[in-house]
Amino acid sequence: QLKPDDLTKLGKLSLLTKDNTLVPANRLYLSAAYEPSLSIDNYFPTMPHLFVSTSYMQNDCRIRWKHFFVLLGVQENINLIPLNDNNRLFQYYHEDQMKIIFGLNSNQVHRYKYRLTITFLELTENNFDFARFFWQYVIQNINVRDLTRSEIAYWGQHNKRGAIFGSE
Repeated sequence: QLKPDDLTKLGKLSLLTKDNTLVPANRLYLSAAYEPSLSIDNYFPTMPHLFVSTSYMQNDCRIRWKHFFVLLGVQENINLIPLNDNNRLFQYYHEDQMKIIFGLNSNQVHRYKYRLTITFLELTENNFDFARFFWQYVIQNINVRDLTRSEIAYWGQHNKRGAIFGSE
């Protein structure tokens, strides 16, 4: 029998989008037909590749599909998530942090803890209507303490203090 954690591991599984392309589940959002907690389709009429196709829905199984997709990592809300190292925002962030931490360069940092971003933050850059909606939602629903928690950088030589305890 499958456990919820087993399904989460399948987040890289590609799903069909509204424009009939395949995109990993963990990079998609539920389209309005699945009745996500927060519907954002109308802010992105020219970006159907962001949303799960409705072709999966047959008969009255919408709720089951929605639940399944959420277990796979498809988003239905705006949330705090770990900042992915491949993300463009992370690359800018990483460069800025290297300027702040004296004597440290990007080759010496092994990993971070408590480094967060907000889902769909990058979509606020060029969409004023969505940005206004997004920030209103974030201000009302995300705990500022979670956003201001200091992250920890693990750095230096392996088996040394910086690599074990980080910048705590």
